[in-house]
Amino acid sequence: EDKWPGPRPRRKLDLAFERIHLANVALWIQKPTLAEVRFATHAVYDGGQWVPKRFMDMKPFAIHDSDVDRFLAWSDFEAAKRIHETIENLKRPETLWVAIRALLRALTETEWQFRYLVAWMVLEALFGPDEPGETIFQLAYRGAMFRADSPAERKKVFMKIKDAYRVRSQIVHGRKVNVKSHESIVYMKDTEELIRRALLKVLESRDLTRVFSTAERNGFLQTLSLSGSRETNTLISD
Repeated sequence: EDKWPGPRPRRKLDLAFERIHLANVALWIQKPTLAEVRFATHAVYDGGQWVPKRFMDMKPFAIHDSDVDRFLAWSDFEAAKRIHETIENLKRPETLWVAIRALLRALTETEWQFRYLVAWMVLEALFGPDEPGETIFQLAYRGAMFRADSPAERKKVFMKIKDAYRVRSQIVHGRKVNVKSHESIVYMKDTEELIRRALLKVLESRDLTRVFSTAERNGFLQTLSLSGSRETNTLISD
């Protein structure tokens, strides 16, 4: 079969199915709804008719109840198209591409603890430092500085990320997770919304897409931290 002429050759058909998966991700990043491609088929035109050759069931995204009744406007489809084009052009396997692939895996997971861990892979890919050491503080601080505009909103995001990381650590280390069923939904929804809005901001900007796809990401986030150094005491204080 025809091959994709990349450094790691792949069948063009597999690449086409991947594009459909990524289209679903782009729609979710723009606005989480039930709208997605659930089924795809490859057919060839032979003897005056279309002959199916391969079928693929797309594993559906597990959408939160609060998103079930939402609908996409035409402007959402146009925005999702631009996001999809940006995702397709990402350098692989650079950080931003890794985040998108992890997000795709998280959205199809129905067991909340596994979904939560994979979602945290996305957050750490986006905002985690290159070198270990005070990882949670740096990640929460960077996420707050990047995501929010006002000092009050930054502090709110900062505290949410730190609290969410506590739950993440309990899961990773096999500890008892002291989170009730309805609370787990809130943790999951808040984490996914932070991811979604961060990716929207990145993917809508050509410059940010480039930065988050290269080794410049860590330096850029460090610069954000330094620019907001006067707010540090306000963020970490109760």
